[in-house]
Amino acid sequence: MAWAYFPGLSGSFTFDDYHNIYKNEHLKINHFSNEELLQAALSSDSGPLKRPIAMLSFAINHVLTGMDPWWMKLTNLLIHLVNGLLVLLIMKQLINRFYGSNRPDTEFIPFFIMGIWLIHPIHVTAVSYIVQRMTSLSATFVLIAIVCYLKLREGSGYSRKAYATCLFMMLFWLLGLLTKETALLLSIYIFVIEWCVYEFKTDTKKEKILLRIVWGLFATPWVCAFIYAIYDPSFVLNGYGGRLFTLTERVLTEFRIVSEYIRLIILPDIRVMGLFHDDIIVSTSILSPITTLSSMIFIAGLLVLAIKLRKTHTLFSLGLLWFLGGHILESTVYPLELMFLHRNYLPSIGLLLMVTVVGVRLTQNHRKLFAVAAVLIMLSFSIGTRSLSHQWSSDWKMLLVEVMNNPNSVRANFKAGQVYKFYAITSSSGEQRDEYKSKAIEYFENIRKLETLNVTGDLGIVEMYVQLQETPREFLIEDLIQRLPNANVNRAVINIFESYKRCFIKEVCSLKSSDFERMLDALFDNKYIGNDVKRIILVLKANYLVESQNNIDVAITTVLEAIILSSELEDYMLLAQYYKKGGYHQEMDYVIKYLEEHDDFGRFRKSINDLKEIE
Repeated sequence: MAWAYFPGLSGSFTFDDYHNIYKNEHLKINHFSNEELLQAALSSDSGPLKRPIAMLSFAINHVLTGMDPWWMKLTNLLIHLVNGLLVLLIMKQLINRFYGSNRPDTEFIPFFIMGIWLIHPIHVTAVSYIVQRMTSLSATFVLIAIVCYLKLREGSGYSRKAYATCLFMMLFWLLGLLTKETALLLSIYIFVIEWCVYEFKTDTKKEKILLRIVWGLFATPWVCAFIYAIYDPSFVLNGYGGRLFTLTERVLTEFRIVSEYIRLIILPDIRVMGLFHDDIIVSTSILSPITTLSSMIFIAGLLVLAIKLRKTHTLFSLGLLWFLGGHILESTVYPLELMFLHRNYLPSIGLLLMVTVVGVRLTQNHRKLFAVAAVLIMLSFSIGTRSLSHQWSSDWKMLLVEVMNNPNSVRANFKAGQVYKFYAITSSSGEQRDEYKSKAIEYFENIRKLETLNVTGDLGIVEMYVQLQETPREFLIEDLIQRLPNANVNRAVINIFESYKRCFIKEVCSLKSSDFERMLDALFDNKYIGNDVKRIILVLKANYLVESQNNIDVAITTVLEAIILSSELEDYMLLAQYYKKGGYHQEMDYVIKYLEEHDDFGRFRKSINDLKEIE
């Protein structure tokens, strides 16, 4: 099965890999010292819990093999294979409970489910997209916790061993949460198992008490989140500030997206199983588009069917409820992007269980037919997965395939523009370079046609001129300055401004410093961005002022503005460094003292010691 994923291992970093891993200097540690490991573990800004276990795993990769994506992807593949074994253990337990153990006619079912889950094309991103280790490693801990729960419920009753099993289950749940917050769904998966399989029945009163304690712990995060959301709705609503859809529109659209997930899991289509899905039409009402209503009826019908068949077709209901429950967090009200295939990593187990038990029932008198169908399914899934992995074997190949399959995707057009921009930069001057430039501009200009308020295409054109050391056209700069205050600002916009900053630091920038500063100010004045993004812009500007203009005093003032907006310890560390650079030793000592008092986890201990040694 690993054969199907191997081509993708030779690919490079892509998309969010750059921000979270490749450009994350805190992650690039060289020793297994406590200080460096802690620094790496706390180096992410993803999610409310910062995902320290996932970041720690990337840091361990760096210590052992450097910033080599091949080894990081191989680690992802090994995690996926381990998860397959855990799926096998869970399926064995559930299948044996209903069909009995040691039955030759059913003992193959868990192995088949494990096999099609491992080889399914929908999981290519969990292996080849390095940062999605957050999803697969979190799933590892969730699956181990489910194994613990099944062991608890199949055990011999109330005992010390049962308490130990509970403690292990909660420990792995915590590890999952610290890897990615979607581990919160463990309680949903186990609730579905309990409701369908065990029905909350116990043999003794002590067992019932233990079960109540377990479910009290499972319920606590959900109750706290619900109460907090009522107390402060901005917890959810603020995330929609930079989105192109409202909360209601997202919920309506997700009915169509979850229906599409079901189609792609049952009948994979690798043409639409790429990385980018930002070309989805948002549902503005139940009837717009009309497929919104039909999808709502479809999903509601599946839910009713699962509930009604719970007693008579338990495994069918279990699989369907597992899948639907697995999308409660990422496919409802939380303001995430609309669609990503890796969100099906654990939910797909349920749907594959459901389809398999239906297939077994339909072919119960024709086992050879099922065997032939199983072989053909495994073969087709393997071919689809290997074909997708080949696309991931080259960053440029994948991105050009993406734009061919998704011509209305802003991200696909932007990435295709970057590909041709790279070709233009690396080619010799002349007709070939002009051809690549023209192609890059074509894709970048498509973005403005697709989204009026999106400026990444125009910024990409300017970036290309800068990297070619050609002077950007004045009208393009002036147009950007006019549009930036009302534009949609995303990570790509910030990354391009980072690129401008680097060209000034290298002193090879064809962009005028006055134009860059005006563009930065226009970006800062954007009426849609929050203080967190404004803070990033200010820090970027401070770096530019120090590294390019050697303007320490204004940079210090800029960092202080960032601290006022969002009091991040990283900014205090930067401020201390600038005070040192400017010769303000007393102010530096004051900031260092503040850092030492507030750096509870010792994240900046090494940087502080380095700063003191320099002094």
